[in-house]
Amino acid sequence: MKCIPLKLVGNVLCLLLLTITMAYGQRDTLLVNSRSAAHYTEGKNYLKEKNYDAAIQSFTEAIAIHPTDSTYANLGFAYIRKGDDKHAFLALNKAIDLNENFAWAFGLRGYLYTKIDAPELSFNDFSRAIALNARVGDPAGSQVGASDKSLIRDYTKKIGRDPKDDSAYVQRARAYENREKNKQAVKDYKKAIELNPENTEAYYGLQNLYLQGKGPKQSPAPAENTADTTEFYATQGSSYSSPEEKYALTIADYTKVITLFPENSAAFRDRGYLYAKLNKIDSAIADFTSAITLDPQSSPALGYRGALYVETQQLDPAITDLSAAIKIDPDALQHYYNRGLAYYQKGAYESAIEDFTILINKGQPNAVAYRYRGNLYTYINKPALAIADINNSIELAPKEAESYAVRGLAYAMQKDYQQAVRDFSSSIKLDPGNKTIYVNRGLAYRYLNNYKAAIKDYNEAIALDANDMAIYKERGEVYAQMGKKDLAEADFKKAGSE
Repeated sequence: MKCIPLKLVGNVLCLLLLTITMAYGQRDTLLVNSRSAAHYTEGKNYLKEKNYDAAIQSFTEAIAIHPTDSTYANLGFAYIRKGDDKHAFLALNKAIDLNENFAWAFGLRGYLYTKIDAPELSFNDFSRAIALNARVGDPAGSQVGASDKSLIRDYTKKIGRDPKDDSAYVQRARAYENREKNKQAVKDYKKAIELNPENTEAYYGLQNLYLQGKGPKQSPAPAENTADTTEFYATQGSSYSSPEEKYALTIADYTKVITLFPENSAAFRDRGYLYAKLNKIDSAIADFTSAITLDPQSSPALGYRGALYVETQQLDPAITDLSAAIKIDPDALQHYYNRGLAYYQKGAYESAIEDFTILINKGQPNAVAYRYRGNLYTYINKPALAIADINNSIELAPKEAESYAVRGLAYAMQKDYQQAVRDFSSSIKLDPGNKTIYVNRGLAYRYLNNYKAAIKDYNEAIALDANDMAIYKERGEVYAQMGKKDLAEADFKKAGSE
């Protein structure tokens, strides 16, 4: 909206119109959320009535207006109760993509994995759910310093006064667990679920017992908003000889999921991630491509594939993927980092600087981002900006050799060779096996006319890599400046022999 300020009244009118427009915009947002919430509430009511088709319709309508993690999770739950595992997986994957800390969604998906005998995946999801629901410190309402025995007595009295207090059953179950009275703990957790089917702490208390092998091994359907008593079960997990073995077993589980549900984009995406961890790059890229084909709006899959394209020097496809991922999810900072690397390797330094600047401005203080941007500033001959960035990088991570090396180069660009030598020396102290830093310090010594020190550094560099002919040329030039013609000619001859 553009206002032409012809006179004060016009300005006031423009401000008024703008305020009204903003108010209507806010009202529209509230109306959208209100309509979505109405469908969501309707779906929850249908769940209580066990009318799963109607619940699915209501949740789907709510998602069409305003998708949320909770709506997707309830949609997945409705599909589970209907026996449609395919669509349940799809909905729960969406819920977890929207909220990676949604314990209930992990628990539901873990249950589905038990149904198709995918033990690694069910164990991972249930473990995640339990970790997310773990409480820090003493349970609410417990007495500081009280023994488990006295807590059991106190909560038994509380239950006697109010037999419908589901939280009291959970607290007594925890006390029973601490005394290793697991049968009583299971009974109390189940009672809490009977009283309140949405008491997630009771579900994950049960699951924690089962993961430790202290509960019955069965896999019934999860509870809905009824008085059903239910249990979750996951395998106890395995001891692995190596991370690679665990990845391989988990890949086997994802392969089972994909075989049963070939439209499951998240399964392809997550299996691709594991292939990448095993350095099976072609298989990883193929899986990410399948995930993107099934779900073109999957920012993580685009980002993962883009990152692998960077690693394999396929820079143009990398930039295309990462730009698409950023458009879908502009707050995913890792995409800016990887695209910045792609631009850097391509030689598009200004674009790379823009991405690292976004990363620095949007994210937490990041030593690597400052170091990369500082290095890029040396490439475009802005040493003062480079030094400022590297100062920040060193403050955040004072023991990174590369930071001192980059700052030393920036000081050398400013002809401050004394400071350059100090920084190169700090870098060498942290990383004495880097020949390039010896060469750079040797050059700084050369500009300071300290030829003896320069020769010593070139000797160290040659000892680290005797096949780098460029170092012989550099050393030959210093010998020539020292008047040592025979040594200079020998180095020049060596350098020219390649």
